[in-house]
Amino acid sequence: MRAIDAETIELVETERINFPNFIHKKVLNKNLLIAPEYPTWIVLDDDEYDMFRILCEHTIEESLAIYRKNIHAQDPYSIRMSVLEKIFNNNFYREGFAQTQNEEIMDNIQKSIHINVINDCNMRCKHCFINAGRVEKQQIDIENILAKVRDITIINGYTSVTISGGEPLLHKNIFSLLEGLRGHKVSLFTNGILINESIIDKLQPLVSNIQISMEGISAEKYEQNRGYGNYKKVLQAINLIKAKNIPLYLAVTILPDTLLDIEENLVDFVKMLDYKNMQIRLNNEIEMSGAALHELDLRNYDMQHSNIVVFNLMKKLGKLGFAVEPSKVKNIRFKNCGIGTSIVIDSDGKIYPCSYFSSYHIPYTASAKHIIKEFNTINNNTSIEHIEKCKDCELKYICSGGCKINNLVKNKNMIFTSCNDDFKQKQLEKLVNSELL
Repeated sequence: MRAIDAETIELVETERINFPNFIHKKVLNKNLLIAPEYPTWIVLDDDEYDMFRILCEHTIEESLAIYRKNIHAQDPYSIRMSVLEKIFNNNFYREGFAQTQNEEIMDNIQKSIHINVINDCNMRCKHCFINAGRVEKQQIDIENILAKVRDITIINGYTSVTISGGEPLLHKNIFSLLEGLRGHKVSLFTNGILINESIIDKLQPLVSNIQISMEGISAEKYEQNRGYGNYKKVLQAINLIKAKNIPLYLAVTILPDTLLDIEENLVDFVKMLDYKNMQIRLNNEIEMSGAALHELDLRNYDMQHSNIVVFNLMKKLGKLGFAVEPSKVKNIRFKNCGIGTSIVIDSDGKIYPCSYFSSYHIPYTASAKHIIKEFNTINNNTSIEHIEKCKDCELKYICSGGCKINNLVKNKNMIFTSCNDDFKQKQLEKLVNSELL
């Protein structure tokens, strides 16, 4: 099969397509085809799958006549074109193997930095995984953290730096920190309540984007979790950000008691804001630690229905241009979850290899050279090559062995995965949903 750029494929009617070894799964009433070694996947409806099976045995030209004769669909030509587009756009053919790459060598990956500057907060959200504001107050020393970042930058270069808390704007020296991070791409994660005209003027030249968290869209549901009187303040913050044209992310987390509110109101709320420099991060996966362990009741939470809500909302937001879409990275053999590609510094000074905290961390006194070397080693030592369950799995280069911190927390070892049929089914559903958005 002759193939050129996916957008301008030249189809030779008299040739057959050479397909890779693939696995067929029926998932969410769709046909999921996975080529494990590339890795790549396509999602077909039943009509498309009938056409695909014919293409496996016949030339492109023959497939149309055979489909017309045996299937009797209304528009076989459109069905065939849809299948061919999916095949070539996703390199789901043998010649597409040339597009496949191994993941980048860990030693060559530039690390991002995430700093939790304070564990105090002006809110008491019931899903807060760090229990912000409920534990003994701790905050980063700005001079020390800037010295640490400078040391890391000498080796790692200027990079993406996320500033969060607790509520980072509660740190009395937050602007000294942001000033000292000039040259980096700085993201500020905040609840937005403290943002006023004076603060937004200071933030504008110092941050690349701002993320504001919300769990409810209506005033009633928002304030049930984030406090009476704060809805007006968060809207004011959004409008101030909009006035300065600062890129804005709204991080909307679905809780059991806000699911219906978000389902009914999120799209209209986004339209009402009418801000083109904004994207929505929608999430229904709640980290059960901190306050969430004691204040959230998930026993009657219908996660399957919640997943459907997220999927439908993402489709609507995607059409409007506001959705942060899930990654569709294909043709890369990922061997790990990404552990060690971030340097996360908590308010108590402990340094972690990702944003999920656990018993594994490095002390603040460690040198930048030691931190980077240690995190590279952790990544290499926890790759799927060292996980027995992963070696023959069709998802090994897609799932890459799951979250290593989850493995550590649940099984006391980063390479002891909890993978089972239920976990694998969820991964398959994610693949299908990622193609339908």
